[in-house]
Amino acid sequence: MFEGDRHFCPTLVYHALGRQADAEHELDLFKKVKGDANPVDCAQIYAQWGNASDAMLWLTKAERLHDRGLEC
Repeated sequence: MFEGDRHFCPTLVYHALGRQADAEHELDLFKKVKGDANPVDCAQIYAQWGNASDAMLWLTKAERLHDRGLEC
């Protein structure tokens, strides 16, 4: 498991529990650890949160960086 991976799930769980400040804190930690390595993951988080505009921004970044997460 990579260091950033341990911050991915809490972003979704905290959001679902209505603890958005905690969710955003975990997302900030995730981004600090991962950087631009996995923009698809950030797109997934924003999509789960219902934030379509940020999800699309991260998907565009994923496409530009040829993120392997797009190879489904």
